[in-house]
Amino acid sequence: TALLHPGDVNMAGGKATNCSILRKAIPENSPKSMVLTFDVWNAFLDQPLTSPPKIDLLPGEHILIYADEDESQGPLHAGFKLSKNGETVALYDTDGATLIDAIQFPAQDEDISYGRTSDGGGTWQAFGLPTPGAANSQDPAQSGDGLVINELMADNNHTLEDPEDPGQSPDWIELYNASDHVVTLNGLYLTDDMSEPTKWRISSPVLGPTLRQEIADRLAQYPSYPPANIQHLTSDLAVIRSLFTDPSITHFSPTLHDAILNELLKPEYDFNPYATLRFRSSTNVEDSSDFTGAGLYESYGGCLQDELDDEDTICDCDPNRSSEQGVFEAIRHTFASFYFDNAYLERLRRSVNENEVGMAVLVHHSFPDDIELANGVATMETDESTDN
Repeated sequence: TALLHPGDVNMAGGKATNCSILRKAIPENSPKSMVLTFDVWNAFLDQPLTSPPKIDLLPGEHILIYADEDESQGPLHAGFKLSKNGETVALYDTDGATLIDAIQFPAQDEDISYGRTSDGGGTWQAFGLPTPGAANSQDPAQSGDGLVINELMADNNHTLEDPEDPGQSPDWIELYNASDHVVTLNGLYLTDDMSEPTKWRISSPVLGPTLRQEIADRLAQYPSYPPANIQHLTSDLAVIRSLFTDPSITHFSPTLHDAILNELLKPEYDFNPYATLRFRSSTNVEDSSDFTGAGLYESYGGCLQDELDDEDTICDCDPNRSSEQGVFEAIRHTFASFYFDNAYLERLRRSVNENEVGMAVLVHHSFPDDIELANGVATMETDESTDN
């Protein structure tokens, strides 16, 4: 980024161009960095979407959601894992706000499930003989309560193997249709964080041929500020973010994928593949006199070596992680933050044309402190009245 100038903001975004100024001013005290320009953003938005299948659950039917943090395996693989120390799992409706069901489960033992004593019932117990995808007992199922979380396992080691990834034993959550009618699962949300009800979404069929068109169609109903229905907007933005992060719907083409990897591996940047890289939002709607953008977007860490090795269970940059954290996942999440609620509302409030804005990504080594104290913002003033 040291080659960038302030006029390059429309190619590389505000954060990257400001970082370039910093690199020129204090090269010994600022990290080497590179930028994924708006070309990457535009290419990602303009690739064809893959529409996921419709998922219906018949009355009295069970279905398993694999909580394995591996959404690339399909629409029934959640983007989170369960904690064997106990936590809350919740199921939300398609609006991302209406709670359908929730269970707070205690610390779990290996290969012991926790479920309703009878399907759809109100009491819970531990099962030494888990019943994933089947009735919890011979007792009559309870009906009339709609869709429920029926059973789960947070410390699966030998009970159930991942059908898409033999040899792996993921956590799982069983849903049960206790109603007398078919329930469509597409668009529902599961979460293990009650403060983030839209953490993971069961993919819905998409209508737009590209992500750009799908976004435009969803946001067309909000022409001005304030939006007529803020709850609907919040739901639509959650869906848009999920499209960015769902590898079963959106893709990096082989050409785009290889181009990004080749750029990150260039010797001139000296990126250590075993050290976490920080992928930082760099938009063309920030760092101006009337639109700071501070706190509107988010940055994510990614491990380059996780993209280069042949295994997919251990993060090569962070031994404390139980799964990989690749650079493309980080790029996806950084892109998705462009549609955080407050970011979009601020653009809507200022009548910003969505066709003229987007996100580049600034990349540099991540700093070791957890809250990134070193990733502050440097400000400067120039005095054009002198030559100094």
